[in-house]
Parts: sequence; C-alpha cells; structure tokens
Amino acid sequence: MGKGRTRIGKVLFTKDQIEARLDELAREIQKRYADRELTVVAVLKGSLFFTADLVRRLEIPVRVDILEVASYFDGTVPAGDAVLSTYLASDVRGRHVLVVDDILDTGATLAGVLELVRREEPESLATCVFLRKKRKRKIDVPVEFCGFEVKAREFVVGYGLDYAQRYRNLPYLAVLEQARTRVARDGKKKKGARTKRTKSRRSTRKRSRSSSRKK
Repeated sequence: MGKGRTRIGKVLFTKDQIEARLDELAREIQKRYADRELTVVAVLKGSLFFTADLVRRLEIPVRVDILEVASYFDGTVPAGDAVLSTYLASDVRGRHVLVVDDILDTGATLAGVLELVRREEPESLATCVFLRKKRKRKIDVPVEFCGFEVKAREFVVGYGLDYAQRYRNLPYLAVLEQARTRVARDGKKKKGARTKRTKSRRSTRKRSRSSSRKK
C-alpha cells in the first residue's frame, strides 16, 4: 500500500471480542506459570495496549520491561531488518520471560528480539502475540500464546497497530483500505461515460452532415 488517503474498512474483531480473548489468554498464561514470577517484555510500540490489558488480568507476580523495535517504517510491509531502539532495562537472567508482541508477520522482528533476550540467559523464554498472519515465514518462530489470526494480505490497524503512527487508539481491529483505489475506479467510470457521450455526439454530427448532403 503506497501513499494516498486511507480509511478504515471491515472490522475484523470488535472491542468485546478482543476483551473476551484477553480473558482466555490470561487464564492460559496463569496455568503455565502457576505461582512463579513472570517477567513480561513488551515489544513497543505495537503491543502497548495489548500488554497493558493482558498483565492487568494476571493474578501472578509480574515484572514488566520494554523493547522498542521498528520494522514497517510508515509502510505496510516489513522494510527489512528490524531496528532496535531501546534495550532491556532490567536483568532477566534466571527469570521466566514472556515476550509480548503485536503481530507475527515474517517472523524476522520477533526472532531478533528473542535472540537478544536469550543472550541474557533467562530460566525460560516464551512468546505471546496479539495477531498471527497466515503465511509462510522467513523464520520459523515458536509462539506459545496467540490472540487471533488474520489473512496474510490484510493490513490491519487498531488496538495498538498503526499505519504511519495512526489508528493505534482504535478499540477494535480493522482492515486498512486506500481511498484512492475507489477514486481511481470512479475516475475510470467517469472517463468511460465521457467517451460514450463523445461518440454519441460524433455520430449525431455525421448523421446531420449526411442528411444535409442529400438535400
């Protein structure tokens, strides 16, 4: 998706659906970690809302750390290697770590984050993503907890996911569409209508000239 005006398209998951899935995820995570303390590493900025809503549902001891990573750079497809903007502030050595990200697309970003955390020698390391795209990935990244799955061709926004830093604040998840696609189609229709009118005028003129000659 290139430049041009954008608009919100089909809503894939409503606010109520997201909240219900968060309740389920929290139960799954609590069951796995029982009474152990969990260190949640949020991959920003996309997982901001997801992480905040998820950890508030956990009834086990939780520590929270953050990593800021960029991979889309105001586009709709990953722009190559992810850029790590911040590093872990707390020591995760010997701790149970859960990396929380907004979306698993090619797998490159999450794989890089996991490698970084793995160097700190945690006791255990798992991943949780809000969304997983149904596609063949460059890197096979294990995901223990997943909120929803979406089609590979869909670019989605809302609930933390953005396009050029916009739409993160939407309480639901929706497909992003480009308005110029519709405009282009309308333009073709208008152009076609003008062509038909021009042909009709030319035909009328020819008939008029032919009638004049006969007289």
